[in-house]
Amino acid sequence: NGPMFFGSVFHLLNIEEKLDAGYKILILRFRYVPIVDSDGIAKLRVLLSDMKRKDIQVLFSGLNDNLKEKFLKHHLIAESSIFSNIEEAMRSIVVYREPSKIGRS
Repeated sequence: NGPMFFGSVFHLLNIEEKLDAGYKILILRFRYVPIVDSDGIAKLRVLLSDMKRKDIQVLFSGLNDNLKEKFLKHHLIAESSIFSNIEEAMRSIVVYREPSKIGRS
């Protein structure tokens, strides 16, 4: 919860360590994240690259308008991966192979 500054980035990068090999989708909840600094953007870019390499789809829920604009401007994410809330993100997942393998953060 709160701004994503240098210290918060550590927790973001640790998400990867918590994902089991079977995960195919990761939903990042940004409901309580008002701003992301340049270090946060850089680390998010690394995380997204790693997830892409592992064939894990990343969805975003609860982005405020400023973050949505910033992420799109920096080409971090596609508009199709942005959802107003966690429920919308969950509904967007068409195939549930193993619901327990959907990671949320």
